[in-house]
Amino acid sequence: MPRAHAQTTAAGLRFLSLVVLVLVVSLRPMIAESYDTARSPFGSAISQIADPTPVRTLVLDVSILLAACASLVAHRMERSRRPRWPGLEWGLALCAFAALISCVFAGQKRLAINGAIDWLCLPILALTLADLLRRDGQRRLLLAAILGAAATQVATGVEQYRGFEDTWAQYQQHKAEFWAAQGIQPGDGRIELFERRANSREIQASFPHSNVAASYFLLCVFAAAGAALDRWRVAVASRAAPQLLLALGSTALAAALVGTLAFTGSLGAMLAGVAGLALWIVVIALRSWIARHRRLALRIGWGVALAAAVAFISWGLIRQSFPSMSLTFRWQYWTAAARMIADHPLTGVGRENFGRHYLQYKSIASPEEVSNPHNFLVQFAADWGLLGLAGAIVLLVAGVNAVTRPRANPPPSPEANDADPRDVRTSAGGISKDTPLTALDSPRRAVIWMCLLIASITLLRLPLLGSENFAFLYYNSVLAALSFAIGFIMVAMPRTAAPAIAPPSTRIANDGVAPRVIQFDLAIAVGLFAFLVSDLINFSLFVPGSATTFFAFLGLALSTRRTNASSEQQALACANTRPPKPGTVSSAMAYLRRTSPLPYVTGALAFAAIFLGLIPVACSAHALAEARRLTAEPYSGEPLYHPAYPAFQRAADLDPFDSTALRECSLWLFSLAESIPPENDAARQYALQALRMARVTRDPYDLSSRRRLARIDMALGNRTGDEKDYRAAVAAAEAALRLYPESPESLILLADIERGAADGMNAADLRARAVEHYRAALDMDRSRPPWAEFNRLPQREVERVEKAIAEMTMPARGE
Repeated sequence: MPRAHAQTTAAGLRFLSLVVLVLVVSLRPMIAESYDTARSPFGSAISQIADPTPVRTLVLDVSILLAACASLVAHRMERSRRPRWPGLEWGLALCAFAALISCVFAGQKRLAINGAIDWLCLPILALTLADLLRRDGQRRLLLAAILGAAATQVATGVEQYRGFEDTWAQYQQHKAEFWAAQGIQPGDGRIELFERRANSREIQASFPHSNVAASYFLLCVFAAAGAALDRWRVAVASRAAPQLLLALGSTALAAALVGTLAFTGSLGAMLAGVAGLALWIVVIALRSWIARHRRLALRIGWGVALAAAVAFISWGLIRQSFPSMSLTFRWQYWTAAARMIADHPLTGVGRENFGRHYLQYKSIASPEEVSNPHNFLVQFAADWGLLGLAGAIVLLVAGVNAVTRPRANPPPSPEANDADPRDVRTSAGGISKDTPLTALDSPRRAVIWMCLLIASITLLRLPLLGSENFAFLYYNSVLAALSFAIGFIMVAMPRTAAPAIAPPSTRIANDGVAPRVIQFDLAIAVGLFAFLVSDLINFSLFVPGSATTFFAFLGLALSTRRTNASSEQQALACANTRPPKPGTVSSAMAYLRRTSPLPYVTGALAFAAIFLGLIPVACSAHALAEARRLTAEPYSGEPLYHPAYPAFQRAADLDPFDSTALRECSLWLFSLAESIPPENDAARQYALQALRMARVTRDPYDLSSRRRLARIDMALGNRTGDEKDYRAAVAAAEAALRLYPESPESLILLADIERGAADGMNAADLRARAVEHYRAALDMDRSRPPWAEFNRLPQREVERVEKAIAEMTMPARGE
């Protein structure tokens, strides 16, 4: 291929990659995502809302990976452009290897695979952006898109707050049907917990929890503040009315983000924001010293962080609690997770499998049945084992080191861009010379980009909103488009009145960076810091919308920094030092610096995302949707000849890692056998076979399946009177108790099964065990601490258990 043609093709691939990544970063915070194909209880209870499926998440993951592959191919085609590796690649490789091991040993492999693929895409997103964002206009395009998406979340949060009264009135009107659809009886503690959270009026925007929304807004607040400072600098220098309006608008956007953050009610995020602001002030005050002693400053920072961690952990170990009830709950999560990690140190339990294992280690004093430990380091260790934790630490340390490096010095002339591509700036104005495809050097081009992004995001988002109500779709789309336009234009409009880089005389020694450039770069770095601090008691790093924004900001921060292997450093090293001896530590470190596992990890992950993720999940989801549709149609024949039965089997065969189709097929077969006379024992047997296959081979740690299996075995035993069925029901109930030992509900279920089996088999030993388990359940329920009051058994359930104890012990008293 001719060199000119290769360069043109490579430039097209890079442009296409950047557009795809900007679209993904903009879209993700606005949509709901899931790794599970099963219907959520809330989604099933609201017929107007469709649950998200893993297909949309995998499509976005494949888009990220294909964009990264296109960028790598562009480098191969244009050998003169050296990839800029910032040093995070080996941490990513460690995480990928740990994720592979955990997926092999995970209980629910589909969740582990989907979650691992999705998270591993995000560091690749950051590394690809760090290489693609070589010019100021490209960086402003990405930043404008991120803050445009943040503006839509502000609008969504305001709508949630304003519409609370109407939503609450509608909930009260349909409360009984809402909870009945989920199989939850009145008086259940989960209802009280839900209503407490709803009455708090905490804004969560498009995120699954208000704390996650708070971390997202915290991240965007600092970026918006940096953009506002930059706008005010231009406005003051130019004294032009348009620049003043843009400065006021960007300040209003930052203020709106701060206000929305406050209405999330997340104290942890607010304190993390204060810590970030304190760091910002310290760095500005000591910037000259830090520029001269960067490594010493990093050592001091890591020392302070380590000392704070030791003090925090020591407090928890000594007192087993904290002054804040919220932190006390999190300490309970972490201590239970520590026992889990000790049992799975090498393999972990797999991504999205934490909640299935946590119940084995949860104490009765802990009020919540959480699905993650609310600490990103603990979650890495629990999900992917100690190797995953090591990879996360390497990523963290390398990321901090890369973000705090000095800015990449621009080459002396535009012609040098071919040899060592960096930010190319004119000698007159100091503004980046962008290609027409990515330049935002005029208001017209900024408006064109805004319109293209809004049109693309709206078209992509409409089918993902989960509703067929035209009025809702229209209102939501118009609101999102207007708010996105406002947030985008505040950043995208060109800064034509003042140079982007100060004259050389104002630069700081040994850094080559003007104070105001440090202000903006520092704003993004501080936002990343505050996000990680808040995620020490949160889980935002594992929610796709917030995590994608975090890694996009990381890529933006890395794009302006010096790299590990710049051509100047390599040339200097070759000229002034001897090559290290083979087989030594120095030779190994030199090899790691000049090579990168990123192409191999990206290629392998792209293959897995397509052939282990997207294709089987999409095919199985289509068959499962067809089966669900067929079950809703009237039928009065033999259950095993129902057209939905082969559809369920086909869905289960298409995805050998997912248990959803088998589980739903079992429930449907059993309910159909019960509703069609005469009662059909063959359908029950097939239902039990499907459920056992789902439990044993695909989801062995699913508590709900164990409990359901015990009830189905018991119903079958009552039907047949066979002792084998009764014994199977008791065994299933005992297995459920092992999965959740400190649960009064598990004890009561076992006692109910034992009582029924004792009556069916006339077994006195089972009757005595039932009484013992009934009493243990009541004693365990009474031992709950005051803060777990809403988790207590409903009074009618307590009365039923006491009545059962009295009835079962009455004959003994008579004797």
